[in-house]
Amino acid sequence: MYGFLYGFFLAPFVRTLYYNSMQAYQLTTDGWERSLSERVIEFLEQRYRSQIGLRDVAEAFGYSPYYLTSAFARSTGLPITAWIVKRRIGAAQRLLGESDTSVAAACEAVGFNDVCYFTRQFVRYTGVTPGRFRSVHRGN
Repeated sequence: MYGFLYGFFLAPFVRTLYYNSMQAYQLTTDGWERSLSERVIEFLEQRYRSQIGLRDVAEAFGYSPYYLTSAFARSTGLPITAWIVKRRIGAAQRLLGESDTSVAAACEAVGFNDVCYFTRQFVRYTGVTPGRFRSVHRGN
């Protein structure tokens, strides 16, 4: 008898309660991850020009590298290391487009150690070499 009552009256209520609580949990989790990602971005904006990596960021926030980059990627669409590279390339684009800074100096100024790696990443994100980017954006 109670099984019938549960199935008929309580089961829909329990399902609705469970569904609503899971939605609230998801909103809270998403909000928390967004907040964490915003703090990580603020941290990275201050340090992207230095030699910083995922382990350094994770250590600063007290999370494992895997957990932090997963939460960051869910919120921003990019893993932390890709965000750092993309930010550095953006800064290099500004330097190369607005000044006479050499490619090697721009590479170093934005936090890359190796000009070859910098060039590969620059081409990957922009589709052109740093020298070509400069000539196109300066009208040469």
